[in-house]
Amino acid sequence: MSDQVKKEGVKGKVDKDVSRRGFLKAAAVAGAAAGALGFPSVMRVSAQPAVKLKMQTAWEAGTLGYTKFQEFCKEVGEMTEGKLTVEGFPAGAIVGTFEICDSRILNWKCPYPDFFADNGFSARVVLSGDWKDVSRCNLLEEEVTLFQDNREISKGKGEMAMGHPAKAVSWLAGKLYERGRGLMAGQIVMTGTLTPIYPVERPSTFSCRFSTLGEVNVAFV
Repeated sequence: MSDQVKKEGVKGKVDKDVSRRGFLKAAAVAGAAAGALGFPSVMRVSAQPAVKLKMQTAWEAGTLGYTKFQEFCKEVGEMTEGKLTVEGFPAGAIVGTFEICDSRILNWKCPYPDFFADNGFSARVVLSGDWKDVSRCNLLEEEVTLFQDNREISKGKGEMAMGHPAKAVSWLAGKLYERGRGLMAGQIVMTGTLTPIYPVERPSTFSCRFSTLGEVNVAFV
């Protein structure tokens, strides 16, 4: 028996299966840079309804690469007469997220420190798709409210993630460096939960509303 998770709020739906032991928590996400992206031809786009894409780049804000990418995004909109618009975000952009937790150990009978270290609680993540430039956000003061079926069940703040979400990313980067590794382009880094973990009851809908990072909705049926 499994719960089907549906991500809503964007065109179409994304269905995932998680076990009925699934748990839910809200978190802020710090994204590393995304990879290269391709575009359809102008002729093909012009024959379709207007499309708006949000893309994260491999360049940091203020760099020549990011400036050129912004110019490219503008040219795409002009060439397609608004049929295709691209909004780019620099490396290090962030997005509001749900994390769906689960345990590979029956009845959660496991030493918690070991399980956290092994990433054994993470089953799925649901991204809002509303990426923000991290330089324009106050991660420490970012607030989030968690709702179940429109009923408020919890609140959180950015400082609950190791004192500051950026501190979690810095710690991870340092530990990877000690092992001769590092954060790679395209990776998504979960900075830590901002609310307690709640059991999923079906059918139910959970909503996570951030003060500046928008809203994430997920339905369990």
